Amino acid sequence: MSGATIGTDRLRAHATLWYADARYRLAWLVLPQAAVALLAGLALALLKPAGEWGKPADSKENEKLYLDLLDKAGKDGDRAAFEKLRTAAEAGDVSARSFMGALYNPEWAAVYAKNPVKPDAAKALTYYQKPADLGFPGAQRGMTELLLDPARGQHDLKRGCRYGLAFQANPVAARNNYLDSWSTLYWIAGCYTDAGSGVPRDPQKAADLYMDTVAAKLPRAVTAFTDELGRQPPDLVAAIQRDLAKRGFYTGPADGTATPQTRAAVQALAGRGAGPRPRPAATPQL
Repeated sequence: MSGATIGTDRLRAHATLWYADARYRLAWLVLPQAAVALLAGLALALLKPAGEWGKPADSKENEKLYLDLLDKAGKDGDRAAFEKLRTAAEAGDVSARSFMGALYNPEWAAVYAKNPVKPDAAKALTYYQKPADLGFPGAQRGMTELLLDPARGQHDLKRGCRYGLAFQANPVAARNNYLDSWSTLYWIAGCYTDAGSGVPRDPQKAADLYMDTVAAKLPRAVTAFTDELGRQPPDLVAAIQRDLAKRGFYTGPADGTATPQTRAAVQALAGRGAGPRPRPAATPQL
């Protein structure tokens, strides 16, 4: 019997059973899917993916490992620890990238005095971007500071404000006290008053944030709203007066005039120029 004949007979038999036997049809539909599911299960078991799709894959164990490497590299000058952290970051681990950003971030230079690399705002931004885009508040904070502070040489108002508002709205940032980073909040406040930021103007939101930084005794904020209060827009000054009144430091009108009474209220809120409050975190959180 030829191969063609055998093939024809098999096709006829298949057609007969397909139309005559429901169990045969069910077997043809189910068995291939079962085989696919089995293969997928084997692949998952072998590959062991580390995270849920659409979310960072880093485990808490990895995060602690990279935090230890960060401390050894930045505080002890351990070059081998730095290379391990850098290798993980270059391989795409978002936790490691966030911590590498901290090593290059000029904001953290005093904390990591034995850092084997020199601060470099541009490199810090490169490492921070991916974890910031994935919602890591520490990286969002780093992006905000570096992009909004003109002194860092990477000033980009619109981009910095996008990251700043994402950081401010991040529930993890609020839950873990990231929002006690007063210098970051100072820069975010400006997003609500600068016409080039792309953020709808809201002097009251700006004033409330600015006065939070004054209450935290941030020197930059205290100077801006005492010695330089007269340079601020009248609608911002009026919003500051309203904020000070709510806090119980001001009883005059909210007329937008930079009066001595308003300056005195700002100074009182700041504790009359007492020393700056230290950054609350000893290490740059994710």
